[in-house]
Amino acid sequence: MLIHTIKKALTQGSVSLTRHRIDLISRLVCALIQVRSVNMKKLACSLSGRAQIDRHYRHLQRFFSSAVSPSVFTQLIVSKVVRPDQPQLLVMDRTHWRLGRTDLNVLCVGLVYQGVSIPLAYQSLQKPGNSNTSERKRLLTKVLAYLDPRVCCVVPFRERDADLAEERRLFYVGMTRAEEELVLLRAHSRQRYGERVPCALSPFVGEIPARLLVREDVAMPRRRGAEQLSLF
Repeated sequence: MLIHTIKKALTQGSVSLTRHRIDLISRLVCALIQVRSVNMKKLACSLSGRAQIDRHYRHLQRFFSSAVSPSVFTQLIVSKVVRPDQPQLLVMDRTHWRLGRTDLNVLCVGLVYQGVSIPLAYQSLQKPGNSNTSERKRLLTKVLAYLDPRVCCVVPFRERDADLAEERRLFYVGMTRAEEELVLLRAHSRQRYGERVPCALSPFVGEIPARLLVREDVAMPRRRGAEQLSLF
């Protein structure tokens, strides 16, 4: 049965959970698949076992109030779905609810597997509004401890507009440091993962009035190969 398969995987995965929690999680996963809902009343009715529905409901309440982090299962998930040296797609997203006067603002990173995002780590922002660069880097650092950063790609998410505004602001601040003349350089292409890929011009350059720009193509000299020096 699926319940026994999940129990075996969790036990062998050495997750930091008690035997009773492993049992509850195994039955909860099966209930979620069956009812296709996160409503705890419906889940309590579908949980296997001899306990009454009200008791199942109280077990679920205690389980979710304990705030079990997805990071408890991160190593197990990675070991099951990630293949060495294969590109991995990560998605970062933020969800925000209001419970009375309390802001429930959660930033999450998931691993895309067969079209489904599997949460690997999350962070409560303890504030309303967008996350900042420091918070996103801190969360990604936790996830990349289990993955190879060289084969990971992070998909931009709904806060991209806020990121773009911040990048535009930093670009403007950098430009204002010039006293008489500002030189902007870019590479036509770069070497990434063993392949030569073109580099697009920053969209912020297009926002500068054309009368203020002088465009030039500069050919860089080829690097000479290393030469063996003579000892005499």
